[in-house]
Amino acid sequence: MSDKYKKIGDALAAARRARNKSLQEASDGTRIMIKYLEAIENGQASALPSAPYFLLFARSYAQYLGIDQAIIDDIENVDRNGGPAAAESASNETIISLSPVVRRGHRRLILGLIIGASVCLLVILGYYFKWYALFSRGSDRTAVIASSLTDRPVSRSANDINANLNISYKPYEPPAKLTLTLKANQEVWATVIKDGDTVLNRQLAAGNAGQWQADYRFQLSLGNTAAVALTLNGAPLAPLTARGPAVTALEINQANYRQFLLPDSTAQSPIGWNSAAVRPPDGMGGSGGN
Repeated sequence: MSDKYKKIGDALAAARRARNKSLQEASDGTRIMIKYLEAIENGQASALPSAPYFLLFARSYAQYLGIDQAIIDDIENVDRNGGPAAAESASNETIISLSPVVRRGHRRLILGLIIGASVCLLVILGYYFKWYALFSRGSDRTAVIASSLTDRPVSRSANDINANLNISYKPYEPPAKLTLTLKANQEVWATVIKDGDTVLNRQLAAGNAGQWQADYRFQLSLGNTAAVALTLNGAPLAPLTARGPAVTALEINQANYRQFLLPDSTAQSPIGWNSAAVRPPDGMGGSGGN
């Protein structure tokens, strides 16, 4: 068998030299240590871990060098004819060398299984004793079980919470309507729009007056702000002269009407049309007109 190894090694060495490859280049290309390549070229199978390693490395070396298929066939013939005993020896050596690693792996696997089984057993026992204690408490066990399952207080309805807090709710009430009264002290042009509807748009003579109710807003346009007197819900409005001699589309609504009131005045609830207090001219009244 040594002659066959020597023949293989000579053929591989000759092929490397013919291709001008150094052992270092061959080692880089095959990933085989230089000392093993030298042993292969010298036919020294004993220098490798085992005879199968020699044949395995030699086959890879031959493929790297791209030599004649006949050399590879010689390697395979050696492997078939002379390799079983060596292969068996190498296999035994490999098993012997790897057995500590395998044993350590088996020990770790067994230890992990034991630890996992122990943890599962402890969890099962914990749940068993917990449920046993819960079911042995008598009449109050249902509430305790519910509390243990949710880990939070039993929820109560919104009505129960509101009753305990003594919270009362008032139904929604829409705001009172705005009641605007306009009286002309001298001749003036006036336009009144309530909630988007024009209820007045004409020249007024001195003494003309009118009153209207709006759900949300009024818009006023006056040719002379000093020529009119205005009240809102029975409270007099501050003079509009500070806004200029005339105003256009001045809005008074539910949100801003208090800023138009005189200081310390309070607007009353809508009182409707008061014929004794305000006498409308022709064409003016509670429903308005042009």
